[in-house]
Amino acid sequence: MLKFFLTMILASVLPVLTPWQEGDLDIHLIATGCGENTFVVMPDGTTMLIDAGMTKAPCLIKDKTPGQVLSDYMKHFSPQPDKLDYFFLTHFHRDHMGAVYDLGEQLRIDRIVDRAYPWYDNVNTVNAGEVGEYAAWVKSRTESKGGSAERFAVGSHSQFIPRKHKVKNFDIYNVAGGGLISTGNGLLARPFTPDDPNNFDENMMSCAVCFRYGPFTYYTGGDLPGCNSYFKRFKDGKAATPEIKANRKIQYRNFEAQVADLVGPVTAMKLHHHGVPDGTTAEFLWKMRPEVMLVSGGDHKQPCPTTLRRIADPQLPCAHKVYATSDRAVEGNGRKLWKAAVAGVGHIVLRVSDGGRSYQVFVLDSGDQKYRVIAASEPRLVENAQRLAPDTHLPVSEDYGCIDDAADSVFRGVSSFSGTDEIHSMIILKDGKKIYERYDTGHRPDERHVMWSASKTFTAVAVGFAVQDSLLTVDDKVISFFRDDELPAERSRWLCDMTVKDLLTMSSGLGIDGIGAVRSLTWEHPAKEALSAPMAFEPGSRYKYNSMNTYLLSEIVQRCTGRKLSDYLATKLFLPLGMCNWEWEESADGVTVGGWGRFTTTENLAKLGQFLLDKGKWNGRQLLSEEWIAAMARPYQYQGGNADAPDWRAGYGYQVWICTHNSFRVDGAKGQISLVIPEKNAVVTINGQLHSGKKNFMKMVWDTIYPKL
Repeated sequence: MLKFFLTMILASVLPVLTPWQEGDLDIHLIATGCGENTFVVMPDGTTMLIDAGMTKAPCLIKDKTPGQVLSDYMKHFSPQPDKLDYFFLTHFHRDHMGAVYDLGEQLRIDRIVDRAYPWYDNVNTVNAGEVGEYAAWVKSRTESKGGSAERFAVGSHSQFIPRKHKVKNFDIYNVAGGGLISTGNGLLARPFTPDDPNNFDENMMSCAVCFRYGPFTYYTGGDLPGCNSYFKRFKDGKAATPEIKANRKIQYRNFEAQVADLVGPVTAMKLHHHGVPDGTTAEFLWKMRPEVMLVSGGDHKQPCPTTLRRIADPQLPCAHKVYATSDRAVEGNGRKLWKAAVAGVGHIVLRVSDGGRSYQVFVLDSGDQKYRVIAASEPRLVENAQRLAPDTHLPVSEDYGCIDDAADSVFRGVSSFSGTDEIHSMIILKDGKKIYERYDTGHRPDERHVMWSASKTFTAVAVGFAVQDSLLTVDDKVISFFRDDELPAERSRWLCDMTVKDLLTMSSGLGIDGIGAVRSLTWEHPAKEALSAPMAFEPGSRYKYNSMNTYLLSEIVQRCTGRKLSDYLATKLFLPLGMCNWEWEESADGVTVGGWGRFTTTENLAKLGQFLLDKGKWNGRQLLSEEWIAAMARPYQYQGGNADAPDWRAGYGYQVWICTHNSFRVDGAKGQISLVIPEKNAVVTINGQLHSGKKNFMKMVWDTIYPKL
């Protein structure tokens, strides 16, 4: 079994897939081991089953039929467990339609779509008798079960639609079917002669659709063939070695090329024909360029060595591994090739979020019905999603302006701090809505303002997501994330004892703060430099503010996730919250610096405050656990300091400052503050240039703004 799946021995503690949420597009390839099926939950909750697999074949779960496995799975993950909005049959082969009869007894199916309805007598397949059985089933469902049926409409954008409510930028495009392919302006008959059986087979009649959700695209096309040949090598869009032909009628079967010209490139796709040689050709992969590939496998040739070698070919501009529903083909491919070309085996779930701007692939245990997550890809941004997703704006309260006098007085009072102190902008939120917003001294709402150490709190949120994703814990030793050659040869007990929690709470005992060396790119490997310096004190014993703590947290997140902290947060936080106008500095060795160097708008800083106030929830979705937010806002170390600055001596949490009035704040050096006040369900956010007046500013907030909230 793949090393990828060694974690199965911990099945009893592995996480489960979180339920579908409004706005997500979920695409499930259900592992029965018997043919092909795809279960889809659209962003509004509309459900769709594409094909239903085979019924009279050995199922992966003993004592269950494939139909029962399908039914149990869909009832578990469907937002409407007893109902299926669409059953869509791509073509009339038993390994695509056999289990629908068992399934039909378990679920109400509202609408059936196939390429022939209602003229099934004209279907020419090797298993025509089963087509008759299917036709009788359709008749029964439509006449006595209250469902409806219709023929697949090539070129349509409206046959499969969200039925609960309209979804912005979501579309299912009927690309091809029944020997026709859409041109965008009508139908084009493919170059085969239907009345010549030598040039005809049912796979060529498969129906294909393309899902589009914002910038995300997913393609599936049943068993459409490309040809019975393949290119050994494919480079720069051309064959680099001669074509190997296995079928003299190749020109009649190459549906893939014209489908790819119409559809590609795509974000993700299912392999044609279970990954056997006549589909998913090198030409097709070159044109489609999928970032994710999925395949429904059943026997020892699904997928086959020819297809896996194509996928693994580094010259092709596509993903070089495929997620499969079965590992029955391991021996037929050889374990070396299988390991090189297969990313995971089980129930495969492709979850698309943030209006189609990000996605993640999950592999679920297909051996029982607990559906534990046994592997998961990193969350990824769809290409150009950042460019396509402008900042969104927080709503404005009906009480907007009610606090103008108090807030304006703070702007006026700042000048009394010192001659150079000024507030550039302020946003006040109450109950999640703006009640005050002002920009001064030439600053603008869309300006990327330097965040200084307010960046640290974003990094703590990233650590929370990594903990939530089971990639690390706060008790992990810091040195466990680094190689021996990145650590000093002689390691003190203090260095060996340092934990992630010590970094979060500014109590690590690091003996050097190299922010200047990192910013000037003097240090080639800042983490190595920081960990090699003599320790200053025992980790956890006391508070000592040091920005290298946060830098190390960023590098640890990068090592755990395989992605820069900024990219990881872009998927997890920035896109869901609609904060896309940002930059973040990197070190000489390509690590997001974490503790400083972030530039973003005042409104995005206010959104972070609101996200913390709402305990990790945004627009009704729990993005980060309440437990992590509570842990962030708890005092672990006390700073000491003067009694006249109570908000600087109330304690330090996970990269946030604990304040009076049961509040806490995000805090940057020059007045980058987002003050979270749970007692008032409010957030006060500023950007400024406060050299000596931050403490006076906080006092003015408590004296002037707080009583009015």
